[in-house]
Amino acid sequence: MKNLNFIILEGNLVKDPEYKETDSGMPMCRFVVANNYSFKKEGEWIKDVNYFNIVT
Repeated sequence: MKNLNFIILEGNLVKDPEYKETDSGMPMCRFVVANNYSFKKEGEWIKDVNYFNIVT
């Protein structure tokens, strides 16, 4: 059996998705998801954001 890799990503869309077709006619959609997180450093909570560029 082949390995199956997947990810569950929860966040907010940064801007509207861009849909287009490649030269060969393959549909493609691009979008960016922002994921907020926080962590404790030296007794103080730090807030930060990760941005994920997605192409489907």
